[in-house]
Amino acid sequence: MNLPPSLGEFLTFVGTAAFIGFVLTWVAGNSTWFEKQSTNIKMLVLLIVAIGMGLGSQALVTYVPAGVVTGLEPWYKVVVASIAILLSSQTWHEIVHKNGTPAAAALASG
Repeated sequence: MNLPPSLGEFLTFVGTAAFIGFVLTWVAGNSTWFEKQSTNIKMLVLLIVAIGMGLGSQALVTYVPAGVVTGLEPWYKVVVASIAILLSSQTWHEIVHKNGTPAAAALASG
C-alpha cells in the first residue's frame, strides 16, 4: 500500500475501507482500554470510528476549499517524507541491530 502522493488524494483515501480497517485494527490491537471493554462497547466504538472517518473524509473533500488544500500540499509532502524516514530507520534497526543478521556482523567487522 502506497501513501497517496497529494493531500487531496490522502483526504479521499482516509475514507476508504482499507484505511479505516487499518486504523480500526491499530486501535483494537494497541489499546488496553479498548481490550477491557465488553463486546458491545467494542462494536459501538468501532462503528462510531468507521462512520466518523468516512463522513469526515467526505466533509473534508467536499467543504475544504481547493486553495487551502493546495496551500497545505508542501507541508503534506514534508510530513510524508518524515514518516518514511522514521519507518525506514526503525525497520533498519529491527532487522540489523535487534536480530543480529549477517548484515550486522558484516558491518561490525568492516
